[in-house]
Amino acid sequence: MGLQGLSVVLILVCVQLRNHVTCEDPREEEEHKGHPAGPGHHHWSYTDVLEWGQDFPDCDLGSQSPINVDTQNTTFDPHLTPILLSGYDLTAADSLKLENNRHTVVLTLPDSLKIVGGLPHIYQAAQLHFHWGSRRSPGSEHTVNGKRFPGEIHVVHYNAEYESVELAANHSGGLAVLAAFIEEGSEDNEDYEHLLTHLDEVKGRR
Repeated sequence: MGLQGLSVVLILVCVQLRNHVTCEDPREEEEHKGHPAGPGHHHWSYTDVLEWGQDFPDCDLGSQSPINVDTQNTTFDPHLTPILLSGYDLTAADSLKLENNRHTVVLTLPDSLKIVGGLPHIYQAAQLHFHWGSRRSPGSEHTVNGKRFPGEIHVVHYNAEYESVELAANHSGGLAVLAAFIEEGSEDNEDYEHLLTHLDEVKGRR
């Protein structure tokens, strides 16, 4: 299962910065009674983005994810260097752990997968997880020109200076996430078919 085989629309790199937090997609939580969205609650939704900062100052528009990429207002920066990956040539023989964490499916990745260029540090892979939609809503967290895609893959990496992803998460620049949009196509993606065909068999975390 080669991770490079995925056909993507856009790849984003989200690096954890000081006072920068990721506001997780709450749409699945909204369906559960007792967890209403909006200010004053520990869950929120994309319908009240302008009010996020009232209860969660770190999510006050200037420093939160997800974002909308407005291509009309983007500027090319020639000083940015390409993102370079190492070890992303896994084969079908590689055995990886796939788990249901009750929010999404998480694929544990070997730390031999790394981001070795384009960022100020070397980042080791920790896990890969998915965000997908339902009949009522597409599933990508980020958008391009307001368009939300059917799904999005996040490959979570941590700064190799730290011993674990848990330790790195507490530090500025500790995490880097590669995000890729998923588009629907007329043919199956062979590299991911092995994983997707077994989703119904994935056991939940105890």
